[in-house]
Amino acid sequence: MDLSGIAALCALAGIPVTLVVARWQKRAALEQMEANHRTALAVAEATHQSALDLAEVRLRHELIMARAERYRQLEEARRSDLAETYRLFRKALDKISALVASGVDAEAEFHSAFGEVHDLDHAIGVLRVDGEVRRLVHLIRVRCEDLAFRGMTAAERDEVWRAEVRPLRYELNREVRNHLDPSRREPRPPRP
Repeated sequence: MDLSGIAALCALAGIPVTLVVARWQKRAALEQMEANHRTALAVAEATHQSALDLAEVRLRHELIMARAERYRQLEEARRSDLAETYRLFRKALDKISALVASGVDAEAEFHSAFGEVHDLDHAIGVLRVDGEVRRLVHLIRVRCEDLAFRGMTAAERDEVWRAEVRPLRYELNREVRNHLDPSRREPRPPRP
């Protein structure tokens, strides 16, 4: 049945054609508005989701940058603490070196100087220094312990200092410089 047939039936029933047409137009307009609403809602949800995704990406980036900055600050503080601890370690070794060079058999002074070396060895360990620096500090501490507690004569102490501690100390100086400033890394000499 076509539109003219529907209009004829409506006329027989006493319903004005304009009312039927108006109802159809209203229904079509409502369906169009509903479709527009769903489309606008989908666009709004997509925009909202993309804004949330962008905010999440920015937040993650800021978090990564904050963590990197915090790590840099901690590493800088650790290097500063290591530099200071190493300075004190060298100073303690200088005391032992002066005692060895003086040729005096002062057991109490050797024990006191060794105590400083021992404490600083542990302080360097607390700073989580690994590898060659840690190994060299430990070897120097062991050799200094021999100097302090083995009952050596002044000549024996001098020989141990020159033959064992001094070369380790030079090697330690190089390794600490490499550790504190990796950009100026010095090559290690080959081991015999």
